[in-house]
Amino acid sequence: MRSGKPKAVLVSFFVGIFLLIAIIQEGQASLITYNFTGNVDHLSPLLSGQFNTMQTLSGSLTYDTSVPDSDSSSDSAYYLNSIAALTFTIDGYTGVSLGAHNHTIIDNNSSMNSDMIAFEAHNISAPSIGTLLPDSFSLYFYDFSQSALSNDTFPEIMPDLSLFNVTQWEYVVKDTDGSILATIIGNITPYTAEPSQVPEPSTVLLIGTGLALVGVLRKSFKN
Repeated sequence: MRSGKPKAVLVSFFVGIFLLIAIIQEGQASLITYNFTGNVDHLSPLLSGQFNTMQTLSGSLTYDTSVPDSDSSSDSAYYLNSIAALTFTIDGYTGVSLGAHNHTIIDNNSSMNSDMIAFEAHNISAPSIGTLLPDSFSLYFYDFSQSALSNDTFPEIMPDLSLFNVTQWEYVVKDTDGSILATIIGNITPYTAEPSQVPEPSTVLLIGTGLALVGVLRKSFKN
């Protein structure tokens, strides 16, 4: 009878470990990180002292696919505060998202007559440009053939960049009262997932494996 208690503790330990792994894996699977690069195609004259069309863009975006859709329509989705992390650099000028005040919009064959994915962050920390302060940074993907998306579900894997007619980024700055807006616009070139982000085992598979192991352990204890 006494030997049963250590065995039960060991079994409980293994169950706890596998459940913990399942929870961690579930959390990791919902965060997807993409790296992107691009160039500067157009800028407002107010920004010509700081930027030019010979410069390049680089950055990374992490979004959370577990955020629920707050748009009830069947062909459009709105994911509020779904951008978990964002950083961008334009030729040494770096900005980061401070979280909140961001969203992802996914449009599937709706009023815009295109498939669209838009990541828009409105709480940006970056150096001021003269009297102009950072306002927003956005990534836009448009497919006018309406074949890139099959629904408005948040994609865990982004469609291939070649499926979109427009792949554009935009950085907006403004003065303190918002009366002056200036923009930098460019094309996104490579847009690739983090190499470390490979498909993870599902939570169900992990729990099933854990329960199978517990069964084997119990059987061995009985023997």
